[in-house]
Amino acid sequence: MLDRLLWGPPTGTVRNADRTIRVADARTPVELLLAHRLLRPLDRDTVIMPQEVALRLRSATSDYLLGPEPVSPAAPMITGRAASRTVIRSASAGAANEIVHDAELIISDLDAHPRRLLRDSGISTRDVQAISRALDGRVDYTGFLLEAASAAGLIGSPDRITVLPTTEFDRWVTLPGPDRWLRLATAWRDADRYFSSTVESHPLSAEAVAPRAPDNRRLIMNAAASAGVGTVINVDDLAEVTAWHRPSAGRHAQQLAVVIGWTWQEATWLGLTALGAVTDLLPAVLDDRPVPDDLAGLFPEPLDRVIIQSDLTAIAQGPLEAAVASTLRLLADQESRGGGAVYRFSPGSVRRGFDSGWAAAEISDWLIRHSATGIPQPLRYLIDDVARQHGTVRVGGAASYLRIEDPAQQAAILAHPEAARLQLRSIAPGVLVSGADPEEVVQALRGLGLKPAAEDDQGRLLTTRPPRRAGSRRPDPPERRQAAAEEIAAAVLAADRRLPRPPAGAGASVDDGLESLRRAAERAEVVRLGLVDGNGRPSTRELRVQRVGDGAVHGVDPGTGETVSVPIARISGVLLGDPPN
Repeated sequence: MLDRLLWGPPTGTVRNADRTIRVADARTPVELLLAHRLLRPLDRDTVIMPQEVALRLRSATSDYLLGPEPVSPAAPMITGRAASRTVIRSASAGAANEIVHDAELIISDLDAHPRRLLRDSGISTRDVQAISRALDGRVDYTGFLLEAASAAGLIGSPDRITVLPTTEFDRWVTLPGPDRWLRLATAWRDADRYFSSTVESHPLSAEAVAPRAPDNRRLIMNAAASAGVGTVINVDDLAEVTAWHRPSAGRHAQQLAVVIGWTWQEATWLGLTALGAVTDLLPAVLDDRPVPDDLAGLFPEPLDRVIIQSDLTAIAQGPLEAAVASTLRLLADQESRGGGAVYRFSPGSVRRGFDSGWAAAEISDWLIRHSATGIPQPLRYLIDDVARQHGTVRVGGAASYLRIEDPAQQAAILAHPEAARLQLRSIAPGVLVSGADPEEVVQALRGLGLKPAAEDDQGRLLTTRPPRRAGSRRPDPPERRQAAAEEIAAAVLAADRRLPRPPAGAGASVDDGLESLRRAAERAEVVRLGLVDGNGRPSTRELRVQRVGDGAVHGVDPGTGETVSVPIARISGVLLGDPPN
């Protein structure tokens, strides 16, 4: 009778169903069930199987709905042997320092080599493997760092095509070590994604989104913290406690074990657990507290000096200041990481400094300031050799060229106001290049009273212009009207205002301009910079100067708040004070 009610409608018709029946007086199966309360009267003529009875009977062959044993009213206790608190503290501080500097390392790699995103917004496996070479080839650890950096807002995609460091990264590298670590740890705690699931997919992809991930992560870490700091925990005990608090997760034992394994490994990378035991950093993250002073003291102070050896290597005896580390990675290749990183100078690495606008004297001055041992002679020779070879071949863009035999005629053309509109510049004696089309240059020179001749790409003289043809279908000519004199004047003035104006003092020497920029940095003043791009085109830019050094002017755009670095080699002039109206 119970089997009939178990899966079908749980109700049946019985006369006098609501009468009181004792077990001793029951004579029929229905009366026995009513007496034992396995059936309950619904009304005078209807009985129903209670939900609790149905769940128990349905679980007779499976523990999916109900376990084989009654659930304990108290949560299971996590116990384990106690480890040395001193050893655990040292191990956790080492892991916390390592993840901070490894995150800075891979974000700097993204700054130097931006990576393209896939259609699912993730980073390809090939790119992750390339980034992981700086981390001893640990692909899973690299994916976790990318996820943590993204959750902390240190990397992002401005165009959904490439992933780059954000302006928050520039602020983050200036924070003390404990604050940098705490930002990564809290971002991991609150992220609505499973970071380590990207081992089988792609970091930053949408597949890893899981709305319950923060709750599950907190539940697992709170269970671990309940055992006390310094207690070595068996991960299987965490699964039992999590299943007690969240029975729906306990029904999927295999998947729950995978999530706990991910969480425990990530907590070890962050230093929340070390050597299998809970560390003092875990309560600070769970309770939104700053890192205690005794633990903050375990984060070493950053250094600003390295030891440069005659074998063209530089040894950092500890973590370096962000600006020093960034410049050193520009001038040398980092070969190892950790507390004592090793950097190696090579012709290719020194050439990167020259390509970034540094001069040989600037590189030498920077190395003298940040070297505890001076500059060895082999490194001086290397810098001088690269300086002699750098720029002997130059590449630029041009749409047309001019060959002029008369130097006086060449000087007259360059001095004419029309040369600025044609973007004319001299690249060799008797040779000018322009960004304008050849036909436009010919017409402009004829307007100056000259008699230029056009030639083809093989230097042969063109006596006639190639024929020009219109399309086969002509649209109706637009209705023309005579423009008023006021409209013409307004258009000319608008076009004139759009042209970049070089700031006053553009002809001053470079040393005077640098001294002005240094004074502006001391007073945090806004300056207008006259800039020249790689094609010789002038432009201007406003900048609130913060620092002058490393071959560039560093500051903040007063309009957008964006951190900007302008190479000194591109600056043609400086104007202090507020811009004119």
